[in-house]
Amino acid sequence: MRRILVGLSIIGLVFLSGCAAALLGGGVVGGLIISDDSVEHIFSASVDDVWRTALEYLQDTGEIVKIDKDEGIIYAEKVFGKYYVQIMVEGKPSGTKTVIKARKTIKLIPDVDTAVKIMTALMKELE
Repeated sequence: MRRILVGLSIIGLVFLSGCAAALLGGGVVGGLIISDDSVEHIFSASVDDVWRTALEYLQDTGEIVKIDKDEGIIYAEKVFGKYYVQIMVEGKPSGTKTVIKARKTIKLIPDVDTAVKIMTALMKELE
């Protein structure tokens, strides 16, 4: 009985820490690089187009907290009512690298599902 409780506790911690995506198929899926902490995609669109689209999306779904165009980072909170999101946009020779990190309400627990949802919306708009 004790082993079962310990096992269930470990499984619960894995899911709460955001490692579930890595355990349940993290890696490269449909052009997205998914880790336990972020989602990454390289767009063929220009940096300015990706930046503008990401900014508009976050303004529509949450509250922009900070914009640092020099670093290529947009911070938002209350995205979908409860998530903290960071989007990093960086121009590369191969395209525009975009990384999204999402956190649940307390800012500590990664939420890859929300990051994937946001990236999917950006992909629909830009590609």
